[in-house]
This record gives sequence, C-alpha cells and structure tokens, in this order.
Amino acid sequence: MTGNAALEYSYASKAYRLFFDEFLSDMEIYSVAKAIIASRVFSADNASRVIGKLERFLASEDRENTDRILLKELNDYSESKAGSDNISDNLWQLVNAISKKREITITFYKEDRSLCRKRVRPLSLDHSECHFFLTAYRAGHNDEPLAFRVDRITKIVEHRKRFDV
Repeated sequence: MTGNAALEYSYASKAYRLFFDEFLSDMEIYSVAKAIIASRVFSADNASRVIGKLERFLASEDRENTDRILLKELNDYSESKAGSDNISDNLWQLVNAISKKREITITFYKEDRSLCRKRVRPLSLDHSECHFFLTAYRAGHNDEPLAFRVDRITKIVEHRKRFDV
C-alpha cells in the first residue's frame, strides 16, 4: 500500500485491482450530482462535464449502474434560462475575493438588461430558486447590503484594497 492506494490481487479474476480510499460511493456521487442537477444553475454542458469528472471517483464496480442512472437524469436536465458557462468562473473569483476581504468592481446586467458597474465589498454567496446571488456592500458604505445575480455578472476586477466587516 502506498499513500491512500492499495494494489490487491484477485485470485477469482486473476488480475490486480487498484483501490483508493478516496473512491466515492455511488450514493455519494448520486447525491452531489442530484444537487447539481436540481439547482439548474449550470448550463447542460457544464453540469454534464462536472458530473462526468465526479464519476471518475467511483469504484469501477459501481460505475456502470451509476452512469446509467445519471445519464437519464442528465437527458431530462433543463437548465434555467440563466444557465451559463461563466458561473463557475464567477463563483470562484467571488469566493476568493470574499475570503481575502478585497473590494471588487463588477460589471453586470441589471434587470432591464442595461449594463452597470459597481465597486463593492463582497460578503457572501447564496443560492435561491435556480440562481446564485452575491451579497455585498457598496464600497465606502455600510448601508443596506445589495444582492447581485451571479449569472448576470460579466466582469470581475479584484482590487488591492481590503475591508473589515
């Protein structure tokens, strides 16, 4: 055994098998995949790609059945109208800015589809009704927090200026 992996010989199949502690069970993969599918936040291509990568962490004996179940789920997948491939990038940039407590400038589409830009202090990311939302204060203000739909954000610029909440 090396690290979290073990190579074992099976006399029944007359072959070696590699076992990893990090293999996920079929139930664990299905639960995470179902959460991705139920959120309807991601584009169909992005959801399929992420779930496909998750399936690589399945033990080989579980892969066929789980793949069949998830394939049916993905065939019935309907992304929300906001489903977009930039959501993962935006979420990652935003969560990093939140953890570093750095001000950012976001360019986003308002509800009327007009383009707007605001400098904000990002506080948290939330999910509700098929959308991720960024909660933030306007830079230099501690009034009411604002909420921005992450799928409407087109550009994020992180600044050096840090803030405390």
